[in-house]
Amino acid sequence: MEGRKRSPVDRSRHGTRTSNSGDYSTDSIRSGKRTHRNSRLSSIRIDNRYTHGPDLIRLPTPLECEVPPLSDHPPADSSDPRFFGRMADTLKWFVIEEMKKHKWIASKHAGHDLGMSALDEWEHKFWWLFCRIRRFEHIEGDFCWFEFDGVDFAVLKNVQVFTKLLWVIVERMKQEEIIRLKDGREIKHVYENLDILDWACAHPEISKDIEHIRLFLDLININSARLEFPASWKDLALAA
Repeated sequence: MEGRKRSPVDRSRHGTRTSNSGDYSTDSIRSGKRTHRNSRLSSIRIDNRYTHGPDLIRLPTPLECEVPPLSDHPPADSSDPRFFGRMADTLKWFVIEEMKKHKWIASKHAGHDLGMSALDEWEHKFWWLFCRIRRFEHIEGDFCWFEFDGVDFAVLKNVQVFTKLLWVIVERMKQEEIIRLKDGREIKHVYENLDILDWACAHPEISKDIEHIRLFLDLININSARLEFPASWKDLALAA
């Protein structure tokens, strides 16, 4: 009996990458529908997680984190360092895989191996957005990332009041807005703390809760997602 045909894959040391002739984009590092089963990186199979990394603490167990209201969920004991040690996963090997994927696609388009320049391009274009998305996963309790503070893990689940307002802010900060410049160029813009405050002040029905909004922004702490890129990760991606 003839077996099923399988799509070609490029097997690397740390996982499986499906061949892709399209352009690398933010869709590769952005989660799809927000459920506990598919909020991992799109380039990583849910049933084939990386296990070869020396600093990978354990295979991550996805937490049950569905849609709001967040107050329906019991508070997580995230302040316990033992809990953080058991659950935390590192960004390292996921970043390396994303850089390898970008290098492979960019080199194919160029007709030759771009080497380190492709990895530098990924850092310049995607690193900050990658960390920003992972930050939201961390504070919502989807996945616990070692690079962020363990006390912040699932912190949004502890909010018991104004949960609808919080959810609106979170969703707005996740979105990318396309801005067209006078010269015709288009740039992508994401909401920062100041943008959220300006947006709230422009809506009287929301601005009355400005103190709660400031508190929520402190909890989200999106500036903590501006992590410094470890240069050694590029060397590992280049050698893989």
